[in-house]
Formats: sequence, C-alpha cells, structure tokens
Amino acid sequence: MNEKIKLPDDLLNIDPDIIDNYCREKGKLFAEGESEDGNRKKNKVTTSKLRNFFSKVDSIRTYYRNPGKDSLDEFYNKIRREIILVKPTLAYAYGRDKNLKNFYYATLELIQKSIKSLDNELQMKKEKQEKEKKEPDYKFESLDNFFTIIEGFVAYHKFYGGQE
Repeated sequence: MNEKIKLPDDLLNIDPDIIDNYCREKGKLFAEGESEDGNRKKNKVTTSKLRNFFSKVDSIRTYYRNPGKDSLDEFYNKIRREIILVKPTLAYAYGRDKNLKNFYYATLELIQKSIKSLDNELQMKKEKQEKEKKEPDYKFESLDNFFTIIEGFVAYHKFYGGQE
C-alpha cells in the first residue's frame, strides 16, 4: 500500500519533488475519486468545479504579480485576506456537492499551511529589510509554492482523466 504524501508545514523551502508527488497524488484522487466503501465514482471532482476554484486563485496571483504602489504591509494584508476568503468559497462548494470532500480538505490544509508560511516569511523579510536597509521584496516563495500546488492539482487532475 502506498504511503500518502504529506504536505510539510513550511511551504517556504519545500522540495520541488515533494510538490510534484503531492500534486500527482491529489490530482489522481480528485480525478478518480475515492470513498470508504471503495466506490471510485464517489468524491470525484469535475473539471468545471476545479476550474472555478482555480480562477479565484488566479485572480489572487494576478494581484501578486502586479501589486501597484501598495506598501509591503498593504500588499501582504490583501494577499493574506484573499487567500483566507477562499475558504468560504470552498465551504459553499462542498456544502452543495459532497463529492468535493477530498478536494475541500486538501485545499483547506494547503490554505492553512500557506498562511502560516506567509506569516513567517513576512517576518523574515521585515527583519532582513530592517537590517540591510533595502527596498521591500514583494516575492514570497511560499506564495509561489501555493500557486504551483494549485496548478499541479489542475494539471494532474487532467492527466488522470478528470472530466465533467
């Protein structure tokens, strides 16, 4: 029996192989489904449900790539807020379609770990900025990894035959 890949608590320095293996495992699970009674048709995620979620995350990434003239704190607070507010969207979708159980819990875990990693990374950036007296750095590796994992979910879902 294969051991499930665990997402580490710190998404800042996550190994790319772990990201790939985790996304592969989850993408397959979302495409093929899984349930306690062995019925593989249960808990499948449709492409449209996955795409709806991905479009919300993609709008966050668009702001991330072009924060305008926001200060580092303003930028961070907006990004953090938007990622947290993905949770109600997920909850609503799961409430309407119980087949989203695996997707809901995996994505909820990803969001929680991303927020924790972002908080830690911001603190490190502020300390470095204060020490080195440089311009703020708006690139967050943990946020890049969050987006990469979401993209990986979509890619492997398609690879494993995810459909409507």
